[in-house]
Amino acid sequence: MKIGFNKVDITPPVGIRLGGYAHRYGRPSEKVHDPLYAGVVIFESGENIVAIIFSDLLGINKTFSNRVKDRISGKIGIRRENIMFTTIHNHSAPETIIPMWPNTFPYSRKEKNVLDRWMREMEDKIVDSAERAFQNLDKGYIKMGKGRVLDISYNRSFKNGVIDPDLTYLYIFSGGERIVISNFACHPVCNIDLGISADYPGNFSQKLFKRGIINFFTTGCTGDIDPLKKGREFIEYMGSRLLSTFFHTIENVSELKNSQLKISSREIELKFRDPPDLETAEKRFREIYKKCIDKIEEEKCFVDLLYADEELAIARENRRSTKTLIQGFSMGGEFLFITIPGEMFAEIGLEFKRRSYENGFKHIIISNYSNDYIGYIPIQRAFHLNTYETRLARWSRVTEDAEKIFLDKMTKLMNDLKL
Repeated sequence: MKIGFNKVDITPPVGIRLGGYAHRYGRPSEKVHDPLYAGVVIFESGENIVAIIFSDLLGINKTFSNRVKDRISGKIGIRRENIMFTTIHNHSAPETIIPMWPNTFPYSRKEKNVLDRWMREMEDKIVDSAERAFQNLDKGYIKMGKGRVLDISYNRSFKNGVIDPDLTYLYIFSGGERIVISNFACHPVCNIDLGISADYPGNFSQKLFKRGIINFFTTGCTGDIDPLKKGREFIEYMGSRLLSTFFHTIENVSELKNSQLKISSREIELKFRDPPDLETAEKRFREIYKKCIDKIEEEKCFVDLLYADEELAIARENRRSTKTLIQGFSMGGEFLFITIPGEMFAEIGLEFKRRSYENGFKHIIISNYSNDYIGYIPIQRAFHLNTYETRLARWSRVTEDAEKIFLDKMTKLMNDLKL
């Protein structure tokens, strides 16, 4: 097998808005805690080749993802269907998917220009990184590892609910370098201030880099999984725990002996819950805005205005369904990597892993927030309990049958990828 890789700094300028936290109220970022990176890893085996884009972003939409893939395909000849674009769902990166408070705190023209300019530059860097990774293709070999990391995350939707504690990774040797592709299921939401940061995945990567290892991180099924604590100190703690688990398990890694590469994808069509009536949503937003804008830091006003803003945005979009994509590849019938275009609940991911283990796969990475963003993918029970992840918003649009639809399509994709 041949393997090529490259990594590039994509840190945005201070002053750009950060995504994923409504409590920032549209305020600009104030500093850089640590840099953001993107990178590409390419695997080539026989006539088959796959490229994975890794990034410290909040997420990406389908239009942006497809444009980047098309550019890479045109540059190095890899089919778009064989290119996967992953993000870590970093809440201290720019608003690349859902700008918060679009009606309450809309972007100024200057702010929008700064975001657009950075995204163009970031896109160019990713395309260039893919070219460099392709040029760096060299013979290599792969080892597969896994460890359990407990007591750093919890299920925020269900009391005593399940988590996925697995730190799953590929340990790769190519071109005289050591690289890791790692996966863990916990929201990167420790950093809550106005500083740019790659959160705990970035801290883990920094610690590995100091030991001569380049890390490419993907986030697992985190839809209902949060860190036990927040703050910069817990970022350090999580990074240390992941590092310790990695080094405690590398003695037990197994070498991938069969390098046969299989690649496949499945399209998914999903219904969205009906949007509110536009006239009603506009009236409700105006009323709540007038009542709450000067009291927005009070919890009730914060929640009421946030969801009135969201309902108005959904009514204006008036989307009733979407088509999206899951992709995957396998190596040697032992390792399985699949992408999910949203925030899948841990319960779904664990069930899929169980099915995959039963079909002979030994190491499984489910990379969420990849290729597209359709919002939360909850289990059916969450709708009945009316959890945060199921309340209608731009990040919560799918219907109750999404769990079954995804599990069915993921299982078919897994069967496509068996030897």
